[in-house]
Amino acid sequence: MLVWPFRNCSHNAFMFVALNIIQQRACHLQTHFTLKKENFPSITEKLISVTPDALLSTAHHLEHEGKYQELSEEQKNAMDLLKQVNTVAAQVPGSQASQIDICNEIRNYFGYFGMPQLFFMANPSATHSPIFQVMCGDSNVDLTQQFPQLVPSCERVIRLAKDPVAAADFF
Repeated sequence: MLVWPFRNCSHNAFMFVALNIIQQRACHLQTHFTLKKENFPSITEKLISVTPDALLSTAHHLEHEGKYQELSEEQKNAMDLLKQVNTVAAQVPGSQASQIDICNEIRNYFGYFGMPQLFFMANPSATHSPIFQVMCGDSNVDLTQQFPQLVPSCERVIRLAKDPVAAADFF
């Protein structure tokens, strides 16, 4: 009998927690700062001098629509850093930079291969698949039959919604 390894992944918030963990790990490992070479000495001094409290107070000031002129000198240094330092996070899944990176990659394919003339994509529906039902834990499905008996369609849809990990693995 086939037992699916991720059987306990059916909690409603599981996919959000998992994505958050993946994004945090990617942020720690894949995020880089870029800046202009001539600004490097002044920016390094500002990075060293900026405190977390200054960043937090600047964020609160801007959140409440405060004016730039009302900022302290330390807060102005933090704002100047935002203008001069770029964050490159193209390897963080779901970030704006990763979406731009993927779009640019698709455009590069157009330049290399030319504009596609026909798109064809065939995705089997997990709702109607006996294999997915076995992945969800239904041991009554006999995969040796050509047309195995399945539970009613509303039950299959509920299984699909409750186990997004199995659905992604099926896809």
